[in-house]
Amino acid sequence: MTGPRNSPGHRSPYQRRDNSNLRGRRPNALGRRPVVEQTPSIRASDPPPPGVQIVWTRQRQGAHPWFVCGCGRKATLLYPCGASWACRRCCGLDFRSQQLVPRDRLILAAQKARLRIGGTGNLLDPFPLRPATMNREKYERLAAKAIAAEQRLKAALSTS
Repeated sequence: MTGPRNSPGHRSPYQRRDNSNLRGRRPNALGRRPVVEQTPSIRASDPPPPGVQIVWTRQRQGAHPWFVCGCGRKATLLYPCGASWACRRCCGLDFRSQQLVPRDRLILAAQKARLRIGGTGNLLDPFPLRPATMNREKYERLAAKAIAAEQRLKAALSTS
């Protein structure tokens, strides 16, 4: 790869040297579709590529720009798909969490819940105490979510 992400010289990991694209709905070598985080994209706040329309929607604090994909969907991000730019669904891209098996999703949810409280992602560590700077009600709410996520994980692991 050459150049920073989104620069004209940047080549996607799903792009051949002859600039033909490997994306679309084809799975990669592991049998999975490409993942969004690994794919270069452009934001609606960036200048649009040729042939891409931008529409604006009003919001409380001003307006929000959207790209209009060829399929008609509004999208904040567009990805290079062949010779054009398209939304995530048209390019056949998944989020990383969509490729996880249910057990791994439960593990990830429990780890994230602990991290939000201020602990580590290690589920074997003792449950984190309330940080001095965190509101008590917020800690109790997040702790309840973390405990529920860990209980769902334990139930799933005990049945398998």
